[in-house]
Amino acid sequence: MKNAKANCATNNKEMMDRMIDIKRDIFMYGSDKVFKAFNKWLLSTTNGNDKAQFAAFLDFVLEMRKDLCNNKSKLT
Repeated sequence: MKNAKANCATNNKEMMDRMIDIKRDIFMYGSDKVFKAFNKWLLSTTNGNDKAQFAAFLDFVLEMRKDLCNNKSKLT
């Protein structure tokens, strides 16, 4: 996201390595809801619908917040 906002080129190899590390951590330590929201977001990136992709990303972030805050996030 930082590179896109700054209009900088993205190093695809570095990005893939980081995504693999993130996936591993989410699959190992995230709750079931976080796991499912993450997979839903990843699947949404292949359909070409930016609005659906952004909604899935926000759902994923919300589930992460709930997971980290013992489900006490006031965001909806």
